[in-house]
Amino acid sequence: MTSSLTTRIAPLIIALVGFLWLKGLIGIVVDLPRIPWLTAGPIVLLVCAALLIMPRQIRVMCAVLGLATAGLAAGYDKWDAILGGLERAAIFPAFLATIVLLRATADQRPEIASARRLFAAIDQDARGGGVTVGAFLLGSVLQVGVFAIFAPIVGRDASVAERKRVFLSAIRGMALVPLWSPFIVATGIAATYLPAVPIWQNMLVGLAMAGIGLLLAVTLFERGAGSRLARPRPSGGRWPASPPSCRRLPVLR
Repeated sequence: MTSSLTTRIAPLIIALVGFLWLKGLIGIVVDLPRIPWLTAGPIVLLVCAALLIMPRQIRVMCAVLGLATAGLAAGYDKWDAILGGLERAAIFPAFLATIVLLRATADQRPEIASARRLFAAIDQDARGGGVTVGAFLLGSVLQVGVFAIFAPIVGRDASVAERKRVFLSAIRGMALVPLWSPFIVATGIAATYLPAVPIWQNMLVGLAMAGIGLLLAVTLFERGAGSRLARPRPSGGRWPASPPSCRRLPVLR
């Protein structure tokens, strides 16, 4: 039932996302006239269509958020704020479509096929450190687009356990990116609220903190990465591959 419904709804979702992506792309080049419903309408249709094929937990969460939004709008008599919020949210489907396009493009590149073979040849215990550092370096520029690069390298035939290991290693590096990257929203927020502090000083301090974080990540979690500071395995036991809070995180697909 769900598979059949997904097949029927998929073309509508693709069309709506494609429209929002194209509108966002044109908006970068041309100053389009502001027509709120031209953006908010496709967003509402996209959310409704996606909810039809989403798990029950996602539906419940969206229902709670929707009721909370409606309650705040009614309490403050700011119904127009909902329309404005939907209009500003149009950038997110366009962004996610770009990530999907990036992954599809990377998956077709011969360099990715070579990287996949080299990655598979590396011992499993030695992969984590390289993935963590690589995700940090690439993520400093690409942000979450780094996962679109790593996913094809892991390959579609990788087991769920392998995908989870790579994802956890990558997210440890990616989580340190906001500390210093000039391409992330946090840098703009810091510059706005701390105008007297030069951005390069924030970046320098953040880079030092990120370096400490990388060292700790490799030392504590990537014991097979070749680090001289990595602790040996305790006799008769194993170090945990990830903190308990990360055990239910989604895996790369």
